[in-house]
Amino acid sequence: MIRNLIDREALSDAAKRGMALFYSPRAGCARCHSGINFAGPIVYEGHEHATALFADTGLATPADRGLMQASRQAADAGKFRVPTLRNIALTAPYMHDGSIPTL
Repeated sequence: MIRNLIDREALSDAAKRGMALFYSPRAGCARCHSGINFAGPIVYEGHEHATALFADTGLATPADRGLMQASRQAADAGKFRVPTLRNIALTAPYMHDGSIPTL
């Protein structure tokens, strides 16, 4: 029955290609951008198991070393909190370095 409720035409071909790339090992987006907010695990006060997801995008600068500035741990150099992708259309510019001005 559920099979009949799936609209296989709900996404355009371009959206399907984008989704395949997002979840592919080649792009690897879903490794960090996962969960209901596409930002890793949900973290909220009082939740004992979830911790924020930080990732090294390779874009740290001498002026901004990422999490290391707060933790003072060398292993945290270049790690930044994974941002949500919800409402992404409102948050230009795009990509890890802001190199893409529009979607």
